[in-house]
Amino acid sequence: NQANDYPMKGNGYYDKVDKRTRMVRNSEIHQLAFDRNGFRVVESERVTPEAPLKVPGSDWVLIWGGFVQGIADGDDMLYPITATGGDPSSWRSPPLASGVSRWRCEDGRWWPVEFTPVIVSEDPNRLIWFEPSLVRDTDGSLLFSIRGSGDPGLVPDAPTRLNHTIRVWRSQDGGKDWQVIINLPDARGQAPVTLNRAADGTPCIAACRQ
Repeated sequence: NQANDYPMKGNGYYDKVDKRTRMVRNSEIHQLAFDRNGFRVVESERVTPEAPLKVPGSDWVLIWGGFVQGIADGDDMLYPITATGGDPSSWRSPPLASGVSRWRCEDGRWWPVEFTPVIVSEDPNRLIWFEPSLVRDTDGSLLFSIRGSGDPGLVPDAPTRLNHTIRVWRSQDGGKDWQVIINLPDARGQAPVTLNRAADGTPCIAACRQ
């Protein structure tokens, strides 16, 4: 999860105008366990821009967690996440990618071993994709959705505001290749949007309509 530090103002409040210039971006990794002794936090670790969470053998730094839980993939876990190939201390350092990370439990600790971008923003100050969500469809394929924001002129197939677009990708090869299967402009409010599954496994989208 994110653990961001804003400069405090007045009596215990902050201003999001400081998000671009004065916010300190950190992350936390919590190792969890559940057995007959109950649910517990085994270990917590703070990840800072000076020692970021990097994918082994990759230039990608994982900086923002997704809006849903991870899902099982054999003994591994797949988790939607946003990563940067630039400065990990900046939330708009290009290139900024949202995609799927693979986590593996080794020596009792979960750790990322792979990251596959689904969409990359080369100019995050004008166009950004973030807050990804991931579910497994009833046929075993993967579905991925994301919240977009920015200049729609940079995206030819999204002719209206990305803040209000619902876009969903599908992967039928375990998350290596992705194709857009839903692209609905002006289909939701500006607020966050997530992919979920109903009790019978049917995929569904949660968002505000206006």
